[in-house]
Amino acid sequence: MAYKIINIRPQSEEWLTYRKDHIGGSDAGSIIGFNQYKSPLSLWLEKTGEVEPADLSDNAAVRWGLNLEDSVAAEFKGNHPDLRVERMNRIYESVERPFQMATVDRNVTDSQGRRGVLEVKTAHWRRGQDWDEEVPAYYMAQVQHYLSVTGFSFAWVAVLIGGSDYREYYVERDEDFIKVLNERETQFCAMVSSHTMPQLVGTKEESGRLFGMYAEAQAQDIEDVPENSVATSNFAKTVEQICLAKADIKESEGVKRLYENELRARIGDGKGLRTSLDGVYYQATWVRSSVATFDKERFGKDHPDLLEEYTTKTERDMGLRVSMKEIKS
Repeated sequence: MAYKIINIRPQSEEWLTYRKDHIGGSDAGSIIGFNQYKSPLSLWLEKTGEVEPADLSDNAAVRWGLNLEDSVAAEFKGNHPDLRVERMNRIYESVERPFQMATVDRNVTDSQGRRGVLEVKTAHWRRGQDWDEEVPAYYMAQVQHYLSVTGFSFAWVAVLIGGSDYREYYVERDEDFIKVLNERETQFCAMVSSHTMPQLVGTKEESGRLFGMYAEAQAQDIEDVPENSVATSNFAKTVEQICLAKADIKESEGVKRLYENELRARIGDGKGLRTSLDGVYYQATWVRSSVATFDKERFGKDHPDLLEEYTTKTERDMGLRVSMKEIKS
């Protein structure tokens, strides 16, 4: 048997404690780099105890997701009278990789006796396009993680989008995906144990996490990297790639701005333009508005004491400034 049963009720305090030392399905997308809202770095900081996981008990989306789980599962069950659908109130733990756990929403058994899982989701209508073709990658990682832990053959994913758009997807076990996922999760656990920072993935969330770690510079001077070393080579290549990327962005931004200005000139003092061509609908709207701004400089001159009293200092990430230039002999 691929798993053993852990008698811990999902969503309980004991379950939260157990999750800290294990890799669960919701962690899989982060580890493999599919989750734009939680990077491998953020998950690593949680697993090493550097930061506490976010408290989502008051999150409306999470709360309503839990509230609607039974309704979505009931809709799925009604659509599939040939399947046996059962709630699982315990945890699966992998026998081969004990650090892996699975908290599945429902167990499913088909008419041939094959076993699978049902994963229930709710999504905001703005995320509906994520589901247009198939299960989004960040949830696919979760599902394949569950199939890895349990050894089951298939999964169903049922999702309610925007409170009224119900969809369901059948997912077969993907051995190639599971192999990569297991390798990455094993590597990640080793990094947690050795306190080795995982590879960065370049998301906006990750940038915010790094700023949170290093909000204030401790050194007063710029450090010199030793010349003719691996560190020098890596640092130089990194700066070079940033400079090249910025040049590409600047060029593409110039092209984009040219096209946008052509549209501005075409729209003139109108609101926008629209048309259709070869079955495709096109629209451009020029949004203009008046914005009230606070004249801090003038207020400071007229009321210097009040300005100081009501001014607070906060640390901000002002970005990296990189440069490269040829050294002249």
